[in-house]
Amino acid sequence: MSELRKLKATRAQLKGQVTRIHNFLNAGQGVTCEQALVRMEILQKIWISFNDNQTQLETMRAKEDEQLERITQEEEGERIVFEEGYYKAMDSARSIIAAAQIPKQVSKDDKKDKPKEQIGNIDIKLPTLKLPNFAGEYDQWMLFKDAFLSLIHENRKLSPVQKFQYLRSTLKDEALQVIGGLNTSSENYEVAWDLLKSHYENKKLIINSHVSRLLEFPTVTKDKHVTLKQFIMHIRTHSKALQGLGQPVDQWDTVLIFMARNKLDYHSQREWEEEVGQHGPEHMPTMEEFLKFLKERCRTLEMLDSCRGKSETTVKGNIKKSDKRVMLASTQQAPPKNSEDKEDEEKSVSMHCSRRKECIQDIKESCVNEETTSQVILSTAQIYVRDVQGRRQTCRALLDPGSQSHFITEELTERLQLPCKREPFTINGITQGTAEVEKSAKLCIESQHSGFKADLDCLVLPHITERLPQIKINKKLFNIPEDHKLADPAFDRPGKIDMLIGAGLFWNLLCVGQIKTARGRPTWQKTQLGWIIGGELIDSKIRPTTTSFLVTNQVLSKQIERFWTQEEIQEPRRFSIQENYCEEYFKKSTSRNTTGRFIVRLPRNEAITIGESRQQALSRFHALERRFKRQPALKEEYVQFMEEYEKQGHMSRLLQDAKIDVTLSYFLPHQAILRPDHITTKLRVVFDASARTDNDKSLNDILYPGPNLQSELLHILIRFRMHEYVITGDIAQMFRQILVDERDRHWQLIFWRKDEEAPLEIFTLNTVTYGTTCASFLAMRCLKQLAKEEGDQFPLAKQVLLSDFYMDDVLTGTDTIEETIKLQRELTTLLAKGHFILRKWRANDKRIISHLLEENKAEDSLVLNKESLLKTLGVLWNHQEDLLQYNMKNTSDSKVTKRVILSAIAQIFDPLGLIGPILVVAKIIMQQLWSLIANSVTHVTLH
Repeated sequence: MSELRKLKATRAQLKGQVTRIHNFLNAGQGVTCEQALVRMEILQKIWISFNDNQTQLETMRAKEDEQLERITQEEEGERIVFEEGYYKAMDSARSIIAAAQIPKQVSKDDKKDKPKEQIGNIDIKLPTLKLPNFAGEYDQWMLFKDAFLSLIHENRKLSPVQKFQYLRSTLKDEALQVIGGLNTSSENYEVAWDLLKSHYENKKLIINSHVSRLLEFPTVTKDKHVTLKQFIMHIRTHSKALQGLGQPVDQWDTVLIFMARNKLDYHSQREWEEEVGQHGPEHMPTMEEFLKFLKERCRTLEMLDSCRGKSETTVKGNIKKSDKRVMLASTQQAPPKNSEDKEDEEKSVSMHCSRRKECIQDIKESCVNEETTSQVILSTAQIYVRDVQGRRQTCRALLDPGSQSHFITEELTERLQLPCKREPFTINGITQGTAEVEKSAKLCIESQHSGFKADLDCLVLPHITERLPQIKINKKLFNIPEDHKLADPAFDRPGKIDMLIGAGLFWNLLCVGQIKTARGRPTWQKTQLGWIIGGELIDSKIRPTTTSFLVTNQVLSKQIERFWTQEEIQEPRRFSIQENYCEEYFKKSTSRNTTGRFIVRLPRNEAITIGESRQQALSRFHALERRFKRQPALKEEYVQFMEEYEKQGHMSRLLQDAKIDVTLSYFLPHQAILRPDHITTKLRVVFDASARTDNDKSLNDILYPGPNLQSELLHILIRFRMHEYVITGDIAQMFRQILVDERDRHWQLIFWRKDEEAPLEIFTLNTVTYGTTCASFLAMRCLKQLAKEEGDQFPLAKQVLLSDFYMDDVLTGTDTIEETIKLQRELTTLLAKGHFILRKWRANDKRIISHLLEENKAEDSLVLNKESLLKTLGVLWNHQEDLLQYNMKNTSDSKVTKRVILSAIAQIFDPLGLIGPILVVAKIIMQQLWSLIANSVTHVTLH
């Protein structure tokens, strides 16, 4: 234990060194280039020391098998915090070096080459030249190379070591890895530069990269000049680059225009067709004509946007009768109408005005020589928070009674060096928008004006909101009493928000004391944190952006909903039109190969355009590789899983020259799921068929789910408990035993390579993939089809196949040992005809287990006779005593809250109702909690 504490202390020391270096580099002016270089070298040594220390610590803690998953998450969080701090410090050092060196060298070179009489004319402060970064994209190589050659490589004033340091500071990701094994020395600089040139100066790959980027046109989804301008720049950039590389781009006009036009918004497409139609059917437009049209339309939209912006400003001066009418009408924000509608509208507005004289009077009084826009001030407070070493640090918090949770930024988490817990969480906001949160942290906050303290559980977000307030507020508008201690003395100046305090604490902060000021002025409210200000403020000079927060606990709500609905009896339902289509499509398209394996087609909605998915899958694969660097053990298991996947023929390499239509294919991102509680497979690779394309669609969006063919779980368990002798098992890799037709495999593409140095390859998944919306239907339908085609030879097994399977699990039995053994043999033989293998057999009688062991001598993993307590369909079954058991986990939270209690109750799974009396008590407690306690984070007493 003393060794473990020593390793943790060393880790804290190393993290503290990085923090101090980062603070030094960001302290302000005065940090020299030499000081930054020294600290870069120190940071590199700290990086090596931290990784060695962290690896030892993780190895030591990995021996705690019972808490392996939690420990892995904690240690990964420690690595993430350290790496973020390290990268920020390195970026600060590189920025200082670039700012200090490059302008001086350029000025000196200029002076050397200029005659004496001209030197005085250029002795001015030139803007800092910033070196471009290079991350390994082939289409960016020439740009980077030219800039680096002119600024650094050919600069005789720089030593090779300095050049090498500049080179490292400009490289990122894959490009940095090319020279990652070289030490920073004079001899290695030329070696590093030659390595980069040999790796990236490949004309064919550069051309391919530009062509690929050119054809990946961004979609113009909004009628806005900004997106259209980006669209034009995309075409020009890559076209000019390809022309410079000697490619006949001018001969590609027809194809490029056709592809680019389809990415435009509807109105732009219509106007382009009208433009082309003026020249007659024989005229083929050129790319220059197309770009000229886009530029004109971009200019028009820009002018309209500027006019729209001006129209939103308020009116000054006396308002005429017509102006009143226009003003009232404009508040309706209706679309443009034809002339007849406008006349009717004017009459309607006139009648409206005559009935609302007092409204017109208010408009006249409030609009004379003053602006009428307003801003809503959101309440903020400056508070103390405790870092990991217990020291106070100041942060700025937004107080929001509309949020069920508290939030903290990643930046503040790193500054406080708080340990984070991996905790998936879904945030629901305005217009049902959702966001996923992966981490949470605990911290203590303190008031700067009283002894108030509170412990908070906060969700960690990269960013909470923009700087608040959006504009500077004139403090002279407020009469602030001198004896009032403000919660946020800087409430009038825009500043960043470090955390958000939600409704769980907000109402406990309020004290007696409120000052309501004049109309159009905000309200002062006394709190434990000091006086806060909030409300509407008239007379703002700029119309601010509206900021609103609303967060709900969606995960807990769904758990509770499932808890209450598990007792409902499901009524039989007929197939929908969509489900009938899936059934008929299966009958028509499914076949079996010569070995008996099923081959299925994916039921797809062909009316939906899926869009391009390559980029998001590639980005997530690179993130996976970065995780491999941090967790070598995970990489080893992952590679082993994928090699076994390929060895079994469940995925195949795609030929390099194979043509892929990115709009008629789908790339699946993949990731690891660790399951330490599983007996057979501890790690499983899952494929994300719900990942969004650039068209905001996913593979699951275009696949039909098909009907639910599974028997009711309640019925399966009731039959299971009625047999004298029972057996259970599951089908090994059930989905992967079903082949997908070759015509549909382009919908299941993945990126993979086992080493970063190897070229990235594309594979096709050849079998039904777990995670696709139709996978369950296809698997269950194949089992029923197998029973129909082969079941007459095995009457006992046929009935079980039709009624006692819940996905890949079977729970069945008979009333005699002999019949149960015969049933097991029939099931094994029948399923083998479709290439389905049953494994993990369990039985409630030792004689049946002995028979299973005798038949499976070569495969010990098929019979798990040593485990007396195993999960069966979510219920714990002790097969040695033939008992169903329930296991409730004690909460690890030191603070028992309403949320903790509700979550614990909602996790109880009792489909048979065997512990109904206990659940009645739990439900009564749940009802009392809802009626007595408003928020979900209030501490609950145990009496």
